[in-house]
Parts: sequence; structure tokens; C-alpha cells
Amino acid sequence: MKARFLPVLGLAACLISIACPSRQSSPGPDKAAGLRDRIDYLSALSGWRNLATRVLEEMSGALPAGAWLTEMTYDVAVVRAKGYAPSNTVVADYVARLGGSSALTEVNLQTSVERRIRNREFQEFSVQAAVKGARGGMPSTPGGGADAGDLDALTGRLAELEKNLTTGKDSAGVLRQFQLAADESGLKITKFAPGAEIPGKFYTEWAVSIEATGSRQSLSSFLAGVNELPGLWVVKKLSMNAVSAQDAGLPIRATITVQTYLLRDMR
Repeated sequence: MKARFLPVLGLAACLISIACPSRQSSPGPDKAAGLRDRIDYLSALSGWRNLATRVLEEMSGALPAGAWLTEMTYDVAVVRAKGYAPSNTVVADYVARLGGSSALTEVNLQTSVERRIRNREFQEFSVQAAVKGARGGMPSTPGGGADAGDLDALTGRLAELEKNLTTGKDSAGVLRQFQLAADESGLKITKFAPGAEIPGKFYTEWAVSIEATGSRQSLSSFLAGVNELPGLWVVKKLSMNAVSAQDAGLPIRATITVQTYLLRDMR
């Protein structure tokens, strides 16, 4: 008897499977969400590519006559600076100018202290500001929420963003590119230190630390040149210190951490 019922049971199972399809979701929405997350991530990084250059130019360009910077630090989200000005009025003018910056927000005067330099009185000031569009530091991976959409369009958009990324680090090639950018800007590289590769959720992160000397103008020109290098390079940190805080005409020393993103096969 049992043998007679086996075909019937098999037919019933087939009918049930047809009437009640598998509850596994289609891979379309999940794949679209993954593509969208990577597109958003790379778009954010591309938008921050020239932030350090803009910040340095605006911090320097807003200086009134007779004022100069002695220190500046930048870590994507926040910028801090110190300098000298001939009076508190000039300090106030500088802070007000920074308040109208297109790259900065939440500009605050931290201190203004009277100092005597070469028998003249100056105000040593310190300011802090947030960088527009960079609150919270480097981008985190955004949440899902994307629908299936047009997978071909999303795939094409991602391929366009990834086309300049490489699959491995090339320390010698990168050193050559950075040295060329330094030569063209007049900046002197005194240290070049490639870091280790660090796996990220989407891409492998590779940072390079650079120490250099030159003028503020040459530093700004160098950063602009880095923006044009092959690959996706983002300045994560920048510190600048005057060789002599009491002489605005002397060179500066700079330490720069630049990070790029390497492709990994995650499809």
C-alpha cells in the first residue's frame, strides 16, 4: 500500500511547491542595495578629494594684512589654526572672514593673547572650525534601502567610479608621481613612508605619510596636484608649522597623510 501512495505524495509535494513558492527573496534588490552603497561611498570620497586644498586656501586667503598663520591642523572634519595679528581688531576681522567661507562652518575664536615680538606687540590667536560636508570624519558605509532599480545602470555607474582604482599598491610608482607633483609646486619632500594595506568593507585602504618643507603657496599647489593624480587620493590629515613663528616669510614644515582605495573582488 505504501508503494501506491508514494507517487501521489510526490505529486502533492510538487503541487504544494507550485502553490507556495519559495520565500527566498530575489537577489535583485539586495544586489542593487549593495551597488548603491558602494556608489554612495565612492561619491562621498570623490567629493572630499579637494577639501584639504580648499581649507588651506581659505584659511590663508582670509588673513588680513599684517596677520599670518604659524600652525594649522586638518583631519577632514575639523581644522584648527594659530597665528599672529597686529591687534584684536585684525583678529576679529579674520574670524569674520572665515565665517563667510564656502568650506568652513562653526568658526570659533579660541584665544587671543598679547605677545611681544621684536619690541612690538601682537595678538597670538587660535581658531577652530568644522569642515562643511565632512561631519563625522571619513565616510562610513551607508545603510541599504535601495530598490532593485536598473541594475545595468547601477553597475555602469559603479564601473565609472572605480575605473581609476587599482588592484594593488605600487610604492615606487606612487613615489614618482608624488615627487613630480612636489617638483612642479616647489615643495621639497623630506620623508615618504607608505603604510600597510588595511581591508575595508568595500575597498582596501592604503595610506602614505609625507613630510615636506616649502612655502604655504607651494604646499597648496602640491595638494592641488595630488587631487589630479591617478587613483582616488584623499588627504586624511594635514599639519603645517612655520619654521619660525615670528617670521611670516620663512618656510613651513608639513606632515600629510594621504589615503587611496584599492579594488578587491567583492562581487
